[in-house]
Parts: sequence; C-alpha cells; structure tokens
Amino acid sequence: MVNLLKGGRIVLINGIVLMALLELASIIAIEGFDIASRPYIFRNTPISNATPMVADIDPDFGVWHLPNTAFLHHSPCFQVWNYYNAIGARDQSRSFKSADKRILLLGDSFVEGFGVDTANRVSNILQRNMGKEVLNFGVSGDFGTTQQSLLYRKFGAQYEHAVVALGILPYNDLDDNSIAFGKRFLRNRYRPYAVREADSFRITYHQESLEASIWYPENISNPAEGAGIKRYLRCYSYAFQILAKMRARQEAKARLKHLENKGNISRYSHFSKADLDVLYFALGQIKKSSLDFGAKMLVFVIPTQVDLQLAQDHSGRALSDSLKLFCERTDIRYLDLLEIQQDRLDPEKLFFECDQHWSPKGHEEAAKALQPHLESLLHIE
Repeated sequence: MVNLLKGGRIVLINGIVLMALLELASIIAIEGFDIASRPYIFRNTPISNATPMVADIDPDFGVWHLPNTAFLHHSPCFQVWNYYNAIGARDQSRSFKSADKRILLLGDSFVEGFGVDTANRVSNILQRNMGKEVLNFGVSGDFGTTQQSLLYRKFGAQYEHAVVALGILPYNDLDDNSIAFGKRFLRNRYRPYAVREADSFRITYHQESLEASIWYPENISNPAEGAGIKRYLRCYSYAFQILAKMRARQEAKARLKHLENKGNISRYSHFSKADLDVLYFALGQIKKSSLDFGAKMLVFVIPTQVDLQLAQDHSGRALSDSLKLFCERTDIRYLDLLEIQQDRLDPEKLFFECDQHWSPKGHEEAAKALQPHLESLLHIE
C-alpha cells in the first residue's frame, strides 16, 4: 500500500512538472514567436467579431444577419457594402401586408448576393424588370434547405406573398443538411438538422443553446464568456491556446481536403439516398407552409463552375432528374439553371474570378431565366 501511494505521488508530481514545462514552453512560443493568441486575460484588447456578416443568433435556424447593421465586404475582386434591415434580412424595409402580389426569395449566399452590390442581385433585378416586390431572405454561413424551411415558416407567416422561390445549390446544400458533415466540421455551431426517426424526421440542434455556439456574437467578441474549466483555461492557459490553435489547423486542413475532393466531382451525380431524403423533407415542409400562406412555389437549382464543367451529358444530372420528378408530384414549379447555362461559350463570366459565387453577370442571367416562370406563377389563380 505504501509503495502504491508513493508511486501515485510520483506520477502526480511528474504530471504537474510536465504541465508546468508545457505551459512555460507555450508562453515562450506565444510571447516570443507569436505562435497563437494570448489567453484572454493577458490580451490588451478583446478579439473583434471575426464574422460580422452573419452570426448564430436565431433560436430556430441559427445563422442570421445582425439587424440594422452594415458591413463592408471586400476581397481581391469586389468591394461592396451590405445593409441589413430591422429583421436582419439583406433587403430594404418591407411592409407585412401588400395590396399587390409579391415574391419571397429563399436561398444561401448565392441568393443573398455574396460580393455583389444590392442593386445588381437577382432579387433586385427581378423587382425592377417585373415591377413586383421581391423580398430577399438569402443567408450566407452554411445555410442549407433545413434552415431555409425553418426561416420560411417564421418569416413567410409575417410577410404576405404570392410566390416563394427557393434556390438550391447542390454543391453545398447536401452537406449543409447533413448531420454527419456537421458533426465533423461544424460541431461548435448552433445549427438545426433533420434526423430520421421511424417514418418521419425530427429537428435536432448542435449545441444546447445559441449561447454555446462559437458564432454567437458575445463568444466571438469576448472569449472569456462561459463557465467551467474551458473558460478558466481560455482565460489563463497559454498551453490551452497552443492546443486550440493546433486543433483549429487540423480541422481547417480536413475541411480544405473535403473541398478539394468536391472540386473533382459534381453533386448533380454524387449524392446518397439519405441526402435526398433530408432534402425532400425540407422541400415538403416549405411546400406545406406555402399552402398555409396561400403561395405558389418554385424551386430552381444553381450549378457551380464545377457542375458546368463536369455535367456535360445527361448521365451527370441524376440529382436534377430526381428533383424534377419530386416537384412534379408535389405541384412545385421546377427550373434547373444548368440546362440554360451549360451551352454558354463563356460560363466563367457568370462567376467572380477570385470566388465561386455569381458575378453581377451571373445574377443577371439567373434573373433572365427566372422571370418567365415567376410571371407565370403570379398569374395562376
């Protein structure tokens, strides 16, 4: 027994010494070589918001824009101001009621107009050309059809509209809907997922609350927020900052590898039955809500440059074929922009040179393709 106690003390002492040496080495690495950030308590200034465009702030669908804010978004090939209205949409202020028929647009960063001046977005072009209000509810920040269905249920009930148009981006949406993908790359975010349960689905969330998300505004601006051992280490431990930096780099490399692999395939042909099940559940929820709101529904599919390059023959459009059948069965108007854009001689002009999102030309072409379908739906009683 005495030997066991003595051995235990030796292990404890060795552990304490090892931790002290690791902490000392971390202090030297951070203070001397700027390897990672200092612990919060030793910083001269707090961390600024690393994601000012969006944050996890909505209890239903997670990521959303901060209301009544503006953000200068710039990159090597664009510089634009984003303005968000009183409810957080990147849109002008809208009345709840309307004497005229309106269109409500759902989608991710393509629909939101990532990198494009407000006036040059698909929604604003449609509004000018059609003389009808087009409300833009697009959102950046890993925003798939599950979130869009929850956003629509919340805001569609508030804003009168005759048509809801949903943009699907296969390149991202199938991943954004996947809880397996979320557990691997987005586990620290507050995000909803549709999970199969018997013959139906239930909505479950990563993180127990908005406040637990790393994209919650106060967690971005004040890393000392929170409770327990993690808060203590975040405040005081240099070694914790080193290990956190190493883990973040590993996760970034894993996601970059995933994106590189996606660069060699088209999600028009690479998907699973589970991907379709979750997608169709979300579309079914939006359709159900649209009936409650007395609105017609349009689904349009957005190809990336990779899709345009790889989907050269009909065998590469299995997702589109399946979506088309689903929409026919559920009385949803369907449009695949791939069918229109693939024959262009210069499809690269539809996208930014430094970014995979639509350029102003891409928005213009999308609006041109969408307009006749939207006008047709507005005239159906």
